[in-house]
Amino acid sequence: MDIAKVSWLEHYTKKMYMDDAGCDYIGEMKKKRINAFKGKCYEATVGIYELCDGEGLTLYRTKDDEGVWHWFMVIDHLYEERIKEGYTGDFLIDPTAYQYSIDGKVAPTHSIRHGKVGEELDKAEKMKPLHFPSYKEKVKAFKDKLTSYMDDVESKKQRQKRVSIMDFVEEDKEEGSPAIKKQVTLDEFFE
Repeated sequence: MDIAKVSWLEHYTKKMYMDDAGCDYIGEMKKKRINAFKGKCYEATVGIYELCDGEGLTLYRTKDDEGVWHWFMVIDHLYEERIKEGYTGDFLIDPTAYQYSIDGKVAPTHSIRHGKVGEELDKAEKMKPLHFPSYKEKVKAFKDKLTSYMDDVESKKQRQKRVSIMDFVEEDKEEGSPAIKKQVTLDEFFE
């Protein structure tokens, strides 16, 4: 399982949704009352899962305060470390959790993240991707959009020239040291 890959996919998913909303940060979305994350948990979670070939990840869903299913993933080996060795870091991938904080609520994964070890997932259902054609189309559209977005971001980075302080410094031209024709005495200097 490539944790870096799944983390980057989650990061770019969040960035893509913020860009879709025309916002630079979550507080701006909250202020403008725009929630580009809402209703996207299935397609984003399953899309990332499929882009990682499901390797080392398990899909779950749990109900939020309104009784709506919320999808997320568990990084299997980190959860196992939590159970066996007391790992205290994050073991969840929840690319649309911001939808709750934007609406002034707590994500249902919060209680899972901070739940009693070994009981965190008791109220969640282990899942597989749904087989309905409409859901498959949503996931495919998400994956296409995300990979295209990531390609665009990377190509913009490559096109941008990094600016260095040296871009503003004139090159020193080697000039010979000034030749001293005749040594000056103090008397001559003060004349």
